[in-house]
Amino acid sequence: SKSTFDGEEGPEIVRDIFKGIPKYAKPVIASLFCGVVSLFVPQVLFFGYETLNGLFLNSNIFSTEYLIVLLAAKLMTTAVSASSGLVGGTFAPSLFLG
Repeated sequence: SKSTFDGEEGPEIVRDIFKGIPKYAKPVIASLFCGVVSLFVPQVLFFGYETLNGLFLNSNIFSTEYLIVLLAAKLMTTAVSASSGLVGGTFAPSLFLG
């Protein structure tokens, strides 16, 4: 959460690390994190409308295991992005996350 990125919460080692990072660098770190996650789960970069439409149409384009991975990845990247100060909405990801 934002307080973790600000170095106010979490284990002491995490607080020390994040307190030492300049404020302008935190969105860069979050962007890199989201980029690395998107190499493995590319759907985290998009709003989720196509994924939802595919699920509603029963096209079976995703396995249940992949959907669980996608849910966890989308939740993590949305939380990291929002707490780091990246500009972006949370409405569309919330539709996907439920």
